[in-house]
Amino acid sequence: MDKFDKAGVEGTKKLLVDSRVSSEVAKNLVAILQGKVSTSDLKAMTEVNNLRELIGALGVPASHCKFDPAIVRGLGYYTGPVWETVLLDAPEFGSVYSGGRYDNLLERFGSRSLPATGTSIGVDRLMAALEKLGKLKEIVSGGVQVVVVNFGEEFISEQLKMVADLRKVGIRTEFYLGKEKGLGQQIGYAEGRGAKIVVLYGTDEQKEKKVTLKNLATKEQIQVSVTDVVSAIRRLLHI
Repeated sequence: MDKFDKAGVEGTKKLLVDSRVSSEVAKNLVAILQGKVSTSDLKAMTEVNNLRELIGALGVPASHCKFDPAIVRGLGYYTGPVWETVLLDAPEFGSVYSGGRYDNLLERFGSRSLPATGTSIGVDRLMAALEKLGKLKEIVSGGVQVVVVNFGEEFISEQLKMVADLRKVGIRTEFYLGKEKGLGQQIGYAEGRGAKIVVLYGTDEQKEKKVTLKNLATKEQIQVSVTDVVSAIRRLLHI
């Protein structure tokens, strides 16, 4: 199926039939690849739709992310969604970074069962593409400035939007993805990363449409409106 762009409709059908797929199933699969079957009609689309929501919360336009059933990667170890990334203004460079979910891979090399998601970057082709597009800029120095505390799935969409908004204005921001969910542990992580500000957005803040900002240097906390998060953090960072 991942040869669809090169083999075409009839070529892909033949490859599927040669792989002992029935002609009827091959016809249906190719119809999906051609977009003749709506992906909303397919089963098991819940996770894909959840990913779309979170990607949207990060500020990625819907036009920049699409579900492509023709992508095939590492069937021996990938256990969930996989992705490939193409620069829209330089598609001739192919995928500049790719990856996916592999829950069982790390267990093969150790004693622990550890779910994981990862991606690899094609540094050479990415740099070549960015150079061609005139996008290379001086690398920003310095560490993390802001860490957004993770209070659970019910807040993630709103928190990721804050992360995206802060990154858009050049504030180096992380969303906490560790397994320790205690506030003290997450603040300790932020301090270890050298962050200046932590963003707290939980049940109380959500009800009041406010965000709590904690200055790790002075230990002071202030509350600001959700719409004022970026400007408030810029003031605290003196930028």
